[in-house]
Amino acid sequence: MKKFNLCILTAVSAFALFAAPKRGVVEYFSPELITLTNNKVSISIAPAALGRVVSFKLNETGAEMLNPTKLTRLWLSPLHEIRGDNFQGIRELLWGGKINGSIPMQVVKKSDDSITVYSKSYGASNFEVTRTVTLLPNGFGFVWQTKLTNRSPKAEKCNLWYNFQGVEPALPRIPVAGGTHKVRGKGAETYPRDFMFIKGIGQYYLPPGADYAAFVEAKQNAVWAVLLPETEMKPDGMFYSWGNNSPDSIRTVEPLLKTRTLKSGESAESRMTMLIFPGLTDFAGMLKMTGFEVKVQEKSGFCKFMDSIKGVFGAETSDKYYTLRLVNATDAPAENLEVELTGKKGAKKFSFSLGERKAGTLLEFELDIDGLPETGKVTVGKESGKLFFPLENK
Repeated sequence: MKKFNLCILTAVSAFALFAAPKRGVVEYFSPELITLTNNKVSISIAPAALGRVVSFKLNETGAEMLNPTKLTRLWLSPLHEIRGDNFQGIRELLWGGKINGSIPMQVVKKSDDSITVYSKSYGASNFEVTRTVTLLPNGFGFVWQTKLTNRSPKAEKCNLWYNFQGVEPALPRIPVAGGTHKVRGKGAETYPRDFMFIKGIGQYYLPPGADYAAFVEAKQNAVWAVLLPETEMKPDGMFYSWGNNSPDSIRTVEPLLKTRTLKSGESAESRMTMLIFPGLTDFAGMLKMTGFEVKVQEKSGFCKFMDSIKGVFGAETSDKYYTLRLVNATDAPAENLEVELTGKKGAKKFSFSLGERKAGTLLEFELDIDGLPETGKVTVGKESGKLFFPLENK
């Protein structure tokens, strides 16, 4: 009997040695993926890598919105392996706390359009996490729900923190609040007006001007965005962004939710929505699951000629005009759209009728105004929201 057990042990050990990577060598490995698909997008989840979403794709074109996740392992013995990751893929972090990104989560429920994963000690932290990811029905996106429970015997501060990074060279679009605001980790920040953060070198701590942020994916001909509950960004939520010392480098978009203190055994729940707006080439804001861009355009030769005639009679003219383009990520009913743009030469209003729209419908309208808009407002039906424009030298 002892000889039989020894044979089994020897066989198992030999198999482990054969299957394992080389001792002392860091190697990349690919985790098993679970993919959810609707008729618009596909997402892939890696339960073995903190249950993160590692892929977010448009079905029609196959365009990927996320930088690839890279996992490593350093094999030291059959009983000891050190794993690491490059921080890519969507998952929860904890501001001020350490999270091991390679610790697995357990799949506790799965259907064709939803998956729930669980960890009793999330990323080797003091928090228990249950996360459910659900595709939007017939929509360009998914909903991310997190339940966080403090399993420490004492009260713990909790700041849910998400790190997003698009496919290179994704360009961040972060709405920033004008005025003076106390920003965690930075002190007071003052900006002359609301604006859209679009680039920068180094790290930025930004007071949120809205409850969303986005990436322009120029090579993918799309914009993807995260929509957060407004209550989650107040009173001390912020956007953090980091990039290296090249103006054209990829940058992160990192929402940091409000501070919570959870008693032992107490839970907190949070929800966010990830959306793709196919066909947009820039981003100025979103409202009611609809993304907007406003871009300057050069007038044609004929239009410039007609303006020159107007100028003879003293009328103000410009060789530029603006286009408002919008895409809805979910089906939308017929509604009225009102747009107000304000610049140094004053404000101007526009009204349009929006017919019933299927998800992914791209619409474009001309906005003939003088001067660069600095602030804006859109109203769809009875709901209103801001449009954001870049601020020079920021």
